[in-house]
Amino acid sequence: MRWILVTGFLVLAILVAGCTQNSAVPVTPTITQSVDLITPTATPTAVIADGMMQINVTAKQSGHNVIVTYNGGASAASLTALKITIYDQNGQIVTRTMENPQPGDVYTFPYEGVPDPSNVDVIGIFTGGVQQTVLMTNL
Repeated sequence: MRWILVTGFLVLAILVAGCTQNSAVPVTPTITQSVDLITPTATPTAVIADGMMQINVTAKQSGHNVIVTYNGGASAASLTALKITIYDQNGQIVTRTMENPQPGDVYTFPYEGVPDPSNVDVIGIFTGGVQQTVLMTNL
């Protein structure tokens, strides 16, 4: 009876522990599905060489005015607005958004008394919501 208990215990131990030998037959994975590489054929409608929109905007101080001029450029057809911000030396900030600018447009910001602008920043807003700083200058 003791022999049956010992044998039963050994069989149970082997079943619980599992086989401890390494398999002599190597397992080679089989390919069950292939993957096709898809290359997009569509190209963007507007391609800018360096990824940047290209327009020309200038700013200058003339007497009691700050004058911002939009001169057009390679990306003029995509421009929908100009956001002009003037930072004054006294901490005042003046911001205006000019919709549908056309090459040659001049925007005048008059000052009463002595003008004290220190910086002019212009952000171009292009079709698709793309925004890009197109001018940042000190006056």
